[in-house]
Amino acid sequence: MNKLTEDNLEVRAEAIRALGLIREGKAMPAILATLQSPAQSPAVYAQALIALKRLAIPGFATIQHDFVFGTRHFEAIAAENRLDAVRFVLADKDDGIVLNQDDLTDLVINWAKRHCRIF
Repeated sequence: MNKLTEDNLEVRAEAIRALGLIREGKAMPAILATLQSPAQSPAVYAQALIALKRLAIPGFATIQHDFVFGTRHFEAIAAENRLDAVRFVLADKDDGIVLNQDDLTDLVINWAKRHCRIF
């Protein structure tokens, strides 16, 4: 779990992915803290969301919603980074299928309706 604080964000994303794949429940608090940190890459955020879903964290739907909307613990994360993370999840045909693609797309559409004038 020491790789969760690795300076190299690609290594950090892969460490989170690995912990999710092996269902390492002890990593759940650290992965959640990583997801809430404003200093991550979109790949790290995406892998953290996927790992938390794999770990069956209680309240995942609320965490996913709050992440997309930038509410509660996710206010400090730029919208661009959050949406890039969602795009990463949706494009990842191997790991991205862990999350319900339709639900995630609906969240983004609802976020856009609130924050963009194109709708």
